[in-house]
Amino acid sequence: MPAERYRLLGQRPEVAYPDTPDVRDRILADYAEYIRLSEARMHSVFRLPESHPVEVRRVPAYREAAAAASYSAPPADGSLPGIFYVPLRGPTFNRLGMRTPVT
Repeated sequence: MPAERYRLLGQRPEVAYPDTPDVRDRILADYAEYIRLSEARMHSVFRLPESHPVEVRRVPAYREAAAAASYSAPPADGSLPGIFYVPLRGPTFNRLGMRTPVT
């Protein structure tokens, strides 16, 4: 039953991404915005020093079929950003599991 409820939830209009040619770009932009908002909140709550930037990238298509989302940490010298890799194999996408709303 939980799997069926999750599947039905993913079909709701407010959760499903529209089937458009640029849907993958939109998802990557949403992840980048979630990271930006999380970093701003994290710095204000925990008073942490500035962190290294994080980029969001799509997992290369040849690896997507077996890939999970992953993070590659930046080098200690900060010469490169951290990279959050997202598989976007599709054909449909929804926002379930992308983030937990903050209240």
